[in-house]
Amino acid sequence: MPKMFWTYIVASRKNGTIYTGHTDDLIKRIWQHQTKDFDGFTAKYGCDKLVWCEAFRTRQEAFSRERQIKEWRRAWKIQLIEKANPDWNDLSLTINAELTRRILVNFLHDEIHRTGLKRAVLGLSGGIDSALACL
Repeated sequence: MPKMFWTYIVASRKNGTIYTGHTDDLIKRIWQHQTKDFDGFTAKYGCDKLVWCEAFRTRQEAFSRERQIKEWRRAWKIQLIEKANPDWNDLSLTINAELTRRILVNFLHDEIHRTGLKRAVLGLSGGIDSALACL
């Protein structure tokens, strides 16, 4: 899987303080905001809820998008958030759940092949990938 770069917006609450940033490790960066690893704007104002994000192929694209959004009026940023996330839900919860699911699927896939359970699973309709897709 190719490396992804992200532009993101974190908020203190719905219609609260917002911060725009970019990163190459979205999960780690949001965790850093949530645990206030760095002194600064997001720690001071409690911006720890991921409310919007966009993926890019290159660091330069993500950085350019961050710069673009930082130049916008607040109302435009709110429109961007609410178009994708009208309730301002914390998207990090979804991302963490999806990451956990992927880790589990990859682990089970490797274990099935490693332990020889492959033959038993192949007897299922659709094979291994179909069985793992149910997770």
